[in-house]
Amino acid sequence: MIFPPIDKADILHLVAGGGRLPAGITRHLVSGRVLRLNVPLEWLQSPETVAAKQCRLDAMAEARWQAHGVRYYAEATYLFDE
Repeated sequence: MIFPPIDKADILHLVAGGGRLPAGITRHLVSGRVLRLNVPLEWLQSPETVAAKQCRLDAMAEARWQAHGVRYYAEATYLFDE
């Protein structure tokens, strides 16, 4: 099955209207995204200020970095020589 090209504006319009797309037909790179940080929901629900929550998050990320608990995956690039 072939789907038409879909750009970011199309996706935003579709989602804003409550629409959905089949899984796997779009591919958008999100630079700097973080996976499996697993922040406790209690942090998000706490009455702390956003600045205080950011400090806690920064400290958690730094501790993981220092413990070598972070892996970086660069997007693959292929260069075809002429």
